[in-house]
Amino acid sequence: MMPVFSHGGLRRLEGTFVESQSGWGLDYVWASLLDHRRMGVVDAVMDGHRRPTQSESWEMSSGLSPADETNRLCAKYGVVIGE
Repeated sequence: MMPVFSHGGLRRLEGTFVESQSGWGLDYVWASLLDHRRMGVVDAVMDGHRRPTQSESWEMSSGLSPADETNRLCAKYGVVIGE
């Protein structure tokens, strides 16, 4: 995931960056907070990972898995995945 935000969008989301150690779930929260209709996906830019990628089985220092983090963030922000 390599998000790009407008200045206003970044200001709206700045408090959320510290809420996820893995980064999982932030895309759902960001889409909800920024209004789904005002987003786009750029699919023609390639980049490589600068750090090792993580899997769902990765356990973070908090003891949560990335899937746990996603569920916690979605519950906090009232995001229902798949709707």
